[in-house]
Amino acid sequence: MKLTKFVIPMMMTALLLGQNLKAAEEVTLPVITKPAILDEGTQRVLSQDQIAELLPWAKDSKLFLTDALNDLDSIPMSLKVERLLQSIKQVVQDSGSKNSELFMRYILNRGLAVNDILSKEVDMEAIGSIDAQFRILRQTVEMAIKYYDIDMTIINKKSAAPFKDFGVEYFNFLTNLNNSIFDASAQYNIQRTALEFLQWDLYRDLNNKSFAPQIVKINNNLKFFPVKKMKDSESIALIRQMKKVTVGMELGIRKEERSNEDTYKRPVGSASTETRIDDNLKIGDSVLVGGYPGSIVAVRADGAIMVKRSVGDIVTTSTSAIAYVKGCVDGFCVGEQILDGGYDSVITGVKKNKEIMVYRSGWSYSESRTSASLGKKDGCNNEKFCVGQSVIDSSGYPVTITGIRKDNKLFVFQKGWSYSEIRDSSSLGRTSGCAGRNVCVKDAVYLSNGQLATVTGIVNATTVRVIVSGWGYSELRTVDSLGLTK
Repeated sequence: MKLTKFVIPMMMTALLLGQNLKAAEEVTLPVITKPAILDEGTQRVLSQDQIAELLPWAKDSKLFLTDALNDLDSIPMSLKVERLLQSIKQVVQDSGSKNSELFMRYILNRGLAVNDILSKEVDMEAIGSIDAQFRILRQTVEMAIKYYDIDMTIINKKSAAPFKDFGVEYFNFLTNLNNSIFDASAQYNIQRTALEFLQWDLYRDLNNKSFAPQIVKINNNLKFFPVKKMKDSESIALIRQMKKVTVGMELGIRKEERSNEDTYKRPVGSASTETRIDDNLKIGDSVLVGGYPGSIVAVRADGAIMVKRSVGDIVTTSTSAIAYVKGCVDGFCVGEQILDGGYDSVITGVKKNKEIMVYRSGWSYSESRTSASLGKKDGCNNEKFCVGQSVIDSSGYPVTITGIRKDNKLFVFQKGWSYSEIRDSSSLGRTSGCAGRNVCVKDAVYLSNGQLATVTGIVNATTVRVIVSGWGYSELRTVDSLGLTK
């Protein structure tokens, strides 16, 4: 029974690693149906009548969504998600069915679909859930606004929609967003959805026969990724398999890399004056507003603060919306290297409400986090597992502890991964030493059912990890339940 848990992953690995793309002319293009969660059209070129209907909606939608983004700085975090969600729904509703051929609408549709997945799979009261939802909705709106100009270019030139280019960009976009979602089940379903979207976009492209090998490869592999509720360990294993599907496709899909390099540069403000705003702020000080660095240039009579940001605009805000570029919150300090969503990041600012702004290489702005979601890159947890320590995970693989969260959980990294993953101490084992009753690593012991096992790791004085030949993974056992052979 233990072996069956690994038959499918082994078959999938063989398929993914052994499957080479044939030349396009050797592959028959399969019939691909539209993903059930999407409401998108299939036309590649629009008629003049369609264009006449689409233009007013597109222009109005861009203005409406831009206003929604601009309003975010003035409302609390608890209302930002609702503001964005209702704005997207309103734009989609106003369009009816006549906009189903624009990329702008595709992006909004998909943002709502991904939000639905997140809402169904994640406990929205859990730490980091609201941040993840806000990030998905905000970046969906930003991408939709960006594609307004692309839609207009296509319409004006009366050219065919470049579905392949859009599909690859959206796949990269969604994969990047998905990396910062903590829930394994949600991450699995979103990654599978990203593959479905990519397959659909390649199929809709005017030159879809050129992408037949890629379409077939995705279509074949999707059959191995079930749509059902699974254990976290199963979801994580299948996520890794999914990320191998697009390797070697030569479509421009971004390869994930783990990097310790930090490209964030703290903003440098102009010379300070003695016009003080509070005990910590004065005109000329450097701050963060909406995730972007800037400097305070003026204070209005009503107390509102005017900040010139690095993106070139001047925004009017309040002290509650400003992030200070010095100071600490719950032991996390500006300039500190930390782990966010398993990725190396740096703290760029702290706010009065104890929100922490973090930046990751490749981002265009900093994002808000709570201290509970971040990982310290030094120290030890309550079970004396320490950053930098080499341990084994529940499958018996060697991993390195890279960070520690406030809830005592650990970030671990395995060679070949693109980011660190969260683990409980109970799922890890020290690779040397002994527990109680002098049960030591590499000892042969008998389980209560009579099976002969080997001790692979020490969790604490009373608990160890053991493995039986053929299992492929280790399990927890108390030392008192083991039969000793020495």
